[in-house]
Amino acid sequence: MHDVNNELQNRCMDLRAEGYPVDHLQKYGSMLPQVVVQQRDSAFAEFHKLADKVPPHENVDVGALILECIADSETRADFRARLYEEAIRRAEWCVSLATTAGEEYPGSRHLERLREKQKSMQK
Repeated sequence: MHDVNNELQNRCMDLRAEGYPVDHLQKYGSMLPQVVVQQRDSAFAEFHKLADKVPPHENVDVGALILECIADSETRADFRARLYEEAIRRAEWCVSLATTAGEEYPGSRHLERLREKQKSMQK
């Protein structure tokens, strides 16, 4: 089984060393489950705005990984579905940036994993 938390921490460590604001992004992401339903759209918009300031790491979007980690531990099915949906949007964007098949591969694997998780919720 893939350890998403470990992957996230490793990628964040590398990005942090390059000077990118991943700590702030992780902290903001960790607050998303506490946001009231009426404010979720604006909270996700702000998360995406912050995540857009961090480049993909080896063609995997760290913002998508953060959302995936939160979703994996979320107990509310509706909110977990929203988290996966938002993560998929970010992962699709990241894959679209790849210029070669080799660059696309890690991002494509991540996107596939997210879609599988989303699909398993619909069973």
